[in-house]
Amino acid sequence: MFIITLVLFQVFNIPITESDNVPTLWFKSIYWATLIISSMLSGIMVIVILMLYNTVSNIILIVGLKQDHPLLHNEQEQAKKDQESLEEENKL
Repeated sequence: MFIITLVLFQVFNIPITESDNVPTLWFKSIYWATLIISSMLSGIMVIVILMLYNTVSNIILIVGLKQDHPLLHNEQEQAKKDQESLEEENKL
């Protein structure tokens, strides 16, 4: 996402309007391309922020408030099952 942002920033800095050899059809194409890319970058940024919010809130629930959380509960159950299966294999 940051690489695309840097490339888009460089495209904005190209002085296309000052050149005489550029056809006017390019302006529409460049406008729509930058509009679509900017919209996608904005959407990706919103998704990243929501994912970070969910991660931080889950960490606070698990670690900070010491409440039972479905993610923590599933990991503990899986660890118990793995431990039991290892003990059964060792007995054989």
